[in-house]
Amino acid sequence: SSIFSATYGAVAIFAAVGGRVADAVGCGACQGFATACIAVSFAILALPSSAGLEVQGLGMTVYSLGRLFIFAMYFSNIGRRFGFVN
Repeated sequence: SSIFSATYGAVAIFAAVGGRVADAVGCGACQGFATACIAVSFAILALPSSAGLEVQGLGMTVYSLGRLFIFAMYFSNIGRRFGFVN
């Protein structure tokens, strides 16, 4: 839906926060947080439909944040392990 697209784009403002957290506590801890966010969003999906649309919106937000951090930490890890040369 268009709400998911807007939410997915809006969490990009937290990319700098993810970088700062990764610098402070390491990529592994930030990757663990991202994985936990994805797990929570899937748990929210498993809730009954009586939970309401507000809960689904929260699930979309948590999923988007987790996915942003997963990709950011993945590419940070690749750069750290293999360097930035061809």
